[in-house]
Amino acid sequence: MSLNRRSLLFGGAALSFAGLATACAPASKNSSGASDQGGESAADVTGEVEGTLRIHAGGDTNVRDLWQDGLGPAFTKKYPKVTIKVDHDLHSERSQQSLARLSAAGDGDSGMDFIDDGWVTDAADAKLLLNVSAKEIPALGDVPQDALAQGLGQAFPYRASSVLLAYDTEQVVTPPKTLKELLTWIEQNPGKFAYNSPSTGGSGSAFVTSVLDLYIPKDVRERMTTSYDEADEKHWDKGWEELKRIGKFTYGQGTYPNGNEQSIELLVNGEVAMIPVWSDQFISGRESGKIPERVKATQISNPPFAGGASFLGIPKNSKNKPAALALAKFALSPEGQQIISTTMAGYPIIPLEDMPEEIQKKFDGIDTQNLGQGYFGDHEDNKAKLWDQKVPTA
Repeated sequence: MSLNRRSLLFGGAALSFAGLATACAPASKNSSGASDQGGESAADVTGEVEGTLRIHAGGDTNVRDLWQDGLGPAFTKKYPKVTIKVDHDLHSERSQQSLARLSAAGDGDSGMDFIDDGWVTDAADAKLLLNVSAKEIPALGDVPQDALAQGLGQAFPYRASSVLLAYDTEQVVTPPKTLKELLTWIEQNPGKFAYNSPSTGGSGSAFVTSVLDLYIPKDVRERMTTSYDEADEKHWDKGWEELKRIGKFTYGQGTYPNGNEQSIELLVNGEVAMIPVWSDQFISGRESGKIPERVKATQISNPPFAGGASFLGIPKNSKNKPAALALAKFALSPEGQQIISTTMAGYPIIPLEDMPEEIQKKFDGIDTQNLGQGYFGDHEDNKAKLWDQKVPTA
């Protein structure tokens, strides 16, 4: 994503920030799920939940609204001695500056007590956050553990989304269930499948990732999720060949939409029969009427389309750790997760069975715990550049 989640996948949201993330090796985890990296832990936090809590939120306006109008007011109703102030970085345009400010502050005041932004996992990699585990935030014991591992014992997931396969039921009776079935369908139905170029949106990027993953050894793929070694990208070669080969069978014989929204427009207008689509965009589109009833969605497996989690973090230099920790627990509670699912159409990060029935119905038929993972930040950047070089024929 540039850091806007609409542009890249969650797993690729990490910044390439020289001197911070690269300065520290990823921490190992112990059996409790906590980090063995040392440093201050949320277990050390004591004190009354009160005072001003400064939330740094980066992303679209819906992220600002979530904290300012949703989770924030609900939290302060529960903890009336807390006053919340939200600093919103639209589209995460100040990400590098914000991360640098957090690091430069040392034990001083960075101006941030609680963070929701795409660079939170970079801050964790640089050991700038409190260590957290299920001991301090019990709900972390129930979240997808591969997503939790990406937080390196400091950042923690609080909502999720994945890319689905959306299809027009007037053109498709039985949709593919696996990636190989989808590739066969594309070849047998020329011009009826579209995906946007990876640099313009995460839904197309997810499709590309899944095709590349067909040819990557499991141990290498796991490594590419949490760390960067350019040499591992040699395993993409066969995937690039396959993506180039099927190009002539896609929409316009290799015409790639510019962004997630343009792909949706092609499907809604009946110009194509099938596209990858973000789950929250699909759900919101159905609720608003933008996506008609004839369009349905399913999940792909072996490998699944990538998606992933959004992360939160509590800075070590937060000036209100008790309130920050209480807010973290609230965001991962069924009440907090319901607010997230209602206002953003995001997957609950906790098990769906722990949610109210109305939320369970909203995600009926979707495995919200099955989050295909994107690549580590630099791999995501390289993937988008290499696709531009290797796949389009024009």
